[in-house]
Amino acid sequence: MLALIGDPEDLRLIIRLAPPPQPGPFSNRWAYGVAAALLEPATEEEWAFLRQCALNGFDDRWVDAGAIQTLKLIASPRSLGILNEALQQNTFREKSVVKGIAYVQSNPLPLRDENLNQLADRVANAIKFGRLEEGRRVRYNESEDKALVDWAYNTGEDRLTYTGTFHKVDGMWRLHGVRETLQEMIGSATVVINRPPVKGLPPPELSPVPATPPVALDQILPPMQPPNPASPKKN
Repeated sequence: MLALIGDPEDLRLIIRLAPPPQPGPFSNRWAYGVAAALLEPATEEEWAFLRQCALNGFDDRWVDAGAIQTLKLIASPRSLGILNEALQQNTFREKSVVKGIAYVQSNPLPLRDENLNQLADRVANAIKFGRLEEGRRVRYNESEDKALVDWAYNTGEDRLTYTGTFHKVDGMWRLHGVRETLQEMIGSATVVINRPPVKGLPPPELSPVPATPPVALDQILPPMQPPNPASPKKN
């Protein structure tokens, strides 16, 4: 929850107190949310954490994907250096790392804007997976200086919902994290299978099912008995 809120001081504390990578599936999945929120690393410890995640040091393919996405969106010389290092050492993520490097080298505008909707559009297009669906969901906090924005992508096989965290600082909205929050399988059209007829059996239209004759109720239900006045009533 703290990583979703995306306050830099909370993230700094999480990294300082975080356990070392643990063996076993999903043991390090917590690091995905933290890596996806580190858009403004300010200490060597935070940069080292992003580097460790991007090189798959936590042995979790969600974690390295989140860190690579964050390094791409930071779009600084230092994040570019870590992406180049990941290109050599994390060949499993070669495709996404190459896209990240190309994005940084395009010299994109900083991810901040006075208009939240315009900034959300830029973020959505920067991390695009498949076709971006129309419409979005925006939720504000009570003071309306923080917001969560949901948008969805259609990949042809899945519908992926991403949630961006935005903070308003000195009149400017800034991105403080973006992560995948929902994956939905897209149902395919009904498949009709035409099976060949089994030899030796007549076609269905030549084998009509005889109608079932009606059955009187007194043949399947026992006759009703009059109530016993001596029996107690049930409440």
